[in-house]
Amino acid sequence: MKHAKGLLSGDQHSTPGHNPVGGIVMVGLMLLILLIGLTGYFSVKEFLGDLMGEAHEAIASLALAVVVVHVAAAIIMSLLQKENLVRSMVTGKKQGLPEEAIRFPQYLIGLLLVLGSIYCFYMILTGAVPSLTQ
Repeated sequence: MKHAKGLLSGDQHSTPGHNPVGGIVMVGLMLLILLIGLTGYFSVKEFLGDLMGEAHEAIASLALAVVVVHVAAAIIMSLLQKENLVRSMVTGKKQGLPEEAIRFPQYLIGLLLVLGSIYCFYMILTGAVPSLTQ
């Protein structure tokens, strides 16, 4: 809350990663994406299928709205702080002080996540994952 009040009063300062408000938004987006997946899965089940389908659509719309607001906020903060935050969002790199630098980039973890996602997608496409409907 302190950071949000500072933004409203015109007290902007640069942070090495997401600012506290942006960090909360990112955690919220991750939770929304998890809920989209869960409600999508349960929407094809007979038990609560219709309700889950409606929830799935509503949560997906909310997630899209949050993404639009997040990108708009990044553009506005870029203009206010005279720093290209959108480029940082795309490249993952940001100008800063040497003592604020990430000492050990997690390239291996990122690579494993990408490979795991590709494998899961392949399993779904080839039918190795059991069908949700009977």
